[in-house]
Amino acid sequence: MMAEARWLPPGPPTRVLQVRQVLPATVSQMASPVGPAFVSVPTAAKPPAATKGPVQIWPPVQAAEHPVEPEEAAEAPPMRSRFGGQQESDMLELMAQGPSSCDELTSQVPLISLGCNCGPKLSFQKIGRGSETLPFDWMQSSLDGILNFLRTDFGGFFDYVTKQKVPGCQAMVMYRGHLHSFWHDDPDDPTMQEKYRRRIKRLFGMGQLALPGGPPGHLLFVRAMASSEELPRAMELLGVLGALFGRQQVHLLLVLDFQNRFNGPALIAGSEPNLLVYFQSAEVHNAKLGPERSPYAAATQLALDWVVGRPIQAHLFPNLPSLCEQTNDTFWGYKGL
Repeated sequence: MMAEARWLPPGPPTRVLQVRQVLPATVSQMASPVGPAFVSVPTAAKPPAATKGPVQIWPPVQAAEHPVEPEEAAEAPPMRSRFGGQQESDMLELMAQGPSSCDELTSQVPLISLGCNCGPKLSFQKIGRGSETLPFDWMQSSLDGILNFLRTDFGGFFDYVTKQKVPGCQAMVMYRGHLHSFWHDDPDDPTMQEKYRRRIKRLFGMGQLALPGGPPGHLLFVRAMASSEELPRAMELLGVLGALFGRQQVHLLLVLDFQNRFNGPALIAGSEPNLLVYFQSAEVHNAKLGPERSPYAAATQLALDWVVGRPIQAHLFPNLPSLCEQTNDTFWGYKGL
């Protein structure tokens, strides 16, 4: 049953913290000290359209402040030797979960992170829902990477192009490919590959999950979009998920960060009842919120209510292009750590 949507007019722009306009913007300017999160991201971002806000980066950096260092083979002890035979992602799975904020109905809806980074999975943990370990939980992934791996049964998933130490992060090594990058796992380690094969099998098996005493249940996929350019491709992603897991079962939550035109949930009238888009400002990432901040918890909890058929208040748009017109350009997910 689809949740009721109540139209809310967009409110005044929400203040975005520490946003610097960069024209023109390049991926290298938005990169961390180890460079962009993926090797094959575009070398230059398109200038923002006249009707849209400035390109936003987080945190704001200039190329001169954080030059991209040359790629080099990282000399670091094997990851499993630092964690008693485990990967760092295994340690992240053991982090304490927050108190459950789900009720009997919403706690039965499986949560599946589609990246683009660890933020969604960490937020699942904060609301007491971080139990299932899945392949996109602890890595960075472009939208093309998500689509490619789902379409090809994760072909080439352990491949990478560059390997580099992460400055200021002790012995952390980043393995970066054309479509994704590993920051908490060593893809050369056979034990890591075996664990991820189990996670991949678990993901594909979720289409067969059933609610107790009923037909196959709903699945909630959550993706923090790496850039505003992903939103026009929402139906492409939803179509791939529907083909793999069942069109009636799949619900997709897309979260777009660093937005100041308006904030909150948005639905598209009539055309796709299983898509929910959530716009939010930079405030949810404010370091002043401390270690308890969970930037995708509110969006996820709202989406869980939506999935089980409860009424939600949301901005209602006639079609996807009209929703895309409301975005501020952002490419924050290309920057790595």
